[in-house]
Amino acid sequence: MRNTKNSIRNLIISIFLLAAVVITGCGGSVTPEPTEAPATSEPTQAPDGSPVGRIRLPMPENMADAEDCDPIGVRTEEMYQLFSLVFDTLIGVNGSNMLVPSLAMSWRSGGERIWLISLRQGVTWHDGSSFTADDVVSTYDRIRRQTDGYYSDAAENIVSLMKLDESTIRVEMRSAGLTALYCLNFPITKANSDEVLMGTGAYRLESMTDEEIKLTVNPDWWGGTPQIETVEFLARGSNDLAIASYEAGMLDFVPTNSLTAKQYSSAGETVVASCMTQQMETLLINHNNAHLCKKEFRSAIAHLIDRSSIIANVYMNNARSCDMPVPPDSWLYDSSQVVYGYDRELALSLLTERGYTLDEDGSIGYFGEKVSLRILVGSTPENSVRAEAAQLIADSLTSFGIGVELITANHDTASASPDPESEAPYSGDTEFVRLLREGNWDLALVGFSLSESNSLSKYLTPSGSNNFGHYSSETMTSLIEIMDSAVDEASLREAAYAVQSEFAEELPFIVLYFRLNSVIYSADIQGIGQLREPRLLENMKDWRY
Repeated sequence: MRNTKNSIRNLIISIFLLAAVVITGCGGSVTPEPTEAPATSEPTQAPDGSPVGRIRLPMPENMADAEDCDPIGVRTEEMYQLFSLVFDTLIGVNGSNMLVPSLAMSWRSGGERIWLISLRQGVTWHDGSSFTADDVVSTYDRIRRQTDGYYSDAAENIVSLMKLDESTIRVEMRSAGLTALYCLNFPITKANSDEVLMGTGAYRLESMTDEEIKLTVNPDWWGGTPQIETVEFLARGSNDLAIASYEAGMLDFVPTNSLTAKQYSSAGETVVASCMTQQMETLLINHNNAHLCKKEFRSAIAHLIDRSSIIANVYMNNARSCDMPVPPDSWLYDSSQVVYGYDRELALSLLTERGYTLDEDGSIGYFGEKVSLRILVGSTPENSVRAEAAQLIADSLTSFGIGVELITANHDTASASPDPESEAPYSGDTEFVRLLREGNWDLALVGFSLSESNSLSKYLTPSGSNNFGHYSSETMTSLIEIMDSAVDEASLREAAYAVQSEFAEELPFIVLYFRLNSVIYSADIQGIGQLREPRLLENMKDWRY
């Protein structure tokens, strides 16, 4: 279906084919990978309208181990994608980060911090048994006993969860607002069942080996019958091997964070789609700094950063510029708050109004002293992208006349200092995180993976765990509290817009851009539409050949 295009690619594929026969899972015997010829076409529709075709994806690492087939123990987005086909969540989140029904049909306030959840009726597990309220309670009890993990926010934010009757769950939250309900976006597992990959989702397990997990369509799914009959997850040792496997016609759909993914695009053969992520890149501001505590100085720094240049030259256009700490595709994003474009003249005007001078030697001075800043950034041997972005920011400030000391610290978690009080294999800080916490910096280039709950309290309140710059504002804290206590969509959006308006005015830190990842997939697959992490497979029911 897809032809290799040059001798280098042929060589890569030949190496891959040789390596593929020795790939093993975490347990069991070795089974060679068959080198079957890729199919040239897929039927567009079965005569009776039933699902047809298959989609092949790379298998998440270690998924062939039964212990790693528990959706409550998910550790990576790749695992999350697979589980999303097999298990349904209690409450869903759509591509705009809005709460939507899933196994919970609806929800309503039952008093302060109390929510009454109405469950979908007539849902069955893959073994034919009925989904019940007891399954929800059992799943929450499992999450509550797990101290960390992908769904630990449920244990942190839920005071109690209990069954009122067969169709209603009562949940008491620690906070009153609608944002608290985002922690109910966890997969529901069957009570008292040891079956591997037993869910209520659109696909059910047909077979599992070290090399392949095969899912087939669940004709009894409450959401309707998907049009793709089979989904196969095939073991690959790395993302590079997965891409090479795609090029060899062995996979059909490969997510990647590679900055060079667009090179694989080929009209009529291969689509390379960008997908928004929750990864926010920021320039944190130390509000203890005598210059940066002034709003005009912070604004000047924001106007000295050429986001477009960084996105094009460092991220190869795999990022989207943004001024607000809200993903630009979110239903809560206020697009009117775009105020900090690249403008050196405006930056100089802001500084001179505050008493700063442009001295004869080209440096920025303040009452006879030259202005300089320390910029902290983390880097790893495998990923220096953020450090490269920091260098461009430093160069821009330097050319403007602000002295810069760039501090690049190791952010490789494998080399993190262990916590002697913990038994966990990694519980300490990297060198970068340690320096970030110590606060001996003025600006820090940091990436955060935002919660889908939309809550910003950990970034913008004095006690927030990610408020490394010591920002404090009674007005902002009050607005955050209003946002977190909003009980309906209209009031939540109004409160979120108010927070963003204050953020634009105060500039607690500088939001630069949100990262974009890519998906490489066969042009034969239709109906994919807009893709967004972490729910890349959310609409697979609409895909077709």
